[in-house]
Amino acid sequence: RVGLQRLGLLVAAVLLAGCGKPEQKADPTTQSPASPNLRQRELTKMTLALNWFPEAEHGGYYHAKIKGLYAKHGIDLAIIKGGPGTPVEIEVGTGRKNFGIVNADKILSTRAEGVPIVGLLAPFQISPRCIIVRESSPVKTFDDLKNMTLIANPAKPFVKFLQHKYGLEGVTIIPYKGGLATFLSTDNAAVQGYINSEPLILADRGERVRTLSLAAAGFNPYTSVLVTSEKMIAENPELVRGMVRASQTGWLSYLLFPVPANSEIQRQNSEIETYVLEEGTKQLGPLMLTGDARSAAFGTMTEARWAELQSQLIACGAIKDSGKPVSEAFTTEFLR
Repeated sequence: RVGLQRLGLLVAAVLLAGCGKPEQKADPTTQSPASPNLRQRELTKMTLALNWFPEAEHGGYYHAKIKGLYAKHGIDLAIIKGGPGTPVEIEVGTGRKNFGIVNADKILSTRAEGVPIVGLLAPFQISPRCIIVRESSPVKTFDDLKNMTLIANPAKPFVKFLQHKYGLEGVTIIPYKGGLATFLSTDNAAVQGYINSEPLILADRGERVRTLSLAAAGFNPYTSVLVTSEKMIAENPELVRGMVRASQTGWLSYLLFPVPANSEIQRQNSEIETYVLEEGTKQLGPLMLTGDARSAAFGTMTEARWAELQSQLIACGAIKDSGKPVSEAFTTEFLR
């Protein structure tokens, strides 16, 4: 588990980057420093498009919004809810939205199609993506995924990875449209999900399940990545910097003080149960404050991780090799 003392030190380190010693208050996000060139400007309206309905994996962004952290960086941010099939990457790449939340595998597949989006901040260092089966299922490992129904989007890169690595002999893949309801009504089935979300929903409904982690199987793309367009970076670098830094502080503080943002998430997504949201939030720390993020800035990314992911996507046929350097898909320039 990630200790609260260590998490508090990380929050303090972010807040101290450029503003001296913070005052002692219950919620340290009140001390987030503004970008110096934006302090006297009027707020600039910006949009953040979510890749799904509001959930715990968006908590840091909501925390930064309701605590006024984006405003301190000159940004009047509107957070726009997503849902099934929401084309966040296209909306951001074409400039219809300023920022968005997109997973790293989708960033690479989108860039391979010529849409110029760039990753800025990666809260999840370990992907929460998993495959869920009933506890009574004989499936204990990915090698056991045979002769059954898999409820998942067949176009998703992680599905292509599983097909490439494990074969999925006799597996019938049906779209996720029916979600957990389809899983519950289908015998001998597995379903896609996030470790900190769908298994908790099923447990809350009295269903005993087992999860298989994609990250443990070697497919570990950065998740819930904050993205923008190449054009936005070129034309508004200070606003991008402010967006990233406010989001960093928001995430670190959310992990310590989740209640205000969770209340807003429930207001925006009335279908999410309190138990699911609270328990899902508790699972975030070990997925975020690990690996490179333990010794570098929160949300950091490395070229080695991106290069490995690109190689996996090419190998399983999810993308074609464009010959472009993977370093163009992300930047750590705006991280503290």
